Amino acid sequence: MRLSDDEATALAARAEAAGMSRQRYLLTVALSEQGEGAIASRELLADLLRARRIVAGSADNMNQIARHAN
Repeated sequence: MRLSDDEATALAARAEAAGMSRQRYLLTVALSEQGEGAIASRELLADLLRARRIVAGSADNMNQIARHAN
């Protein structure tokens, strides 16, 4: 695939922002029904899973404090 310099720069920036190689980024976008939305969905899912781990850890800590207080 031939790209102009501007297209190559834009592709490299988007792939880097998504944490993927240029080839993986192109495949993901091309094969996804959502296009670039699939990338955003994957990033959102990763953020939600990180937030869930933080909340779960906090709940465990509160349970330990309550157990020791009683």
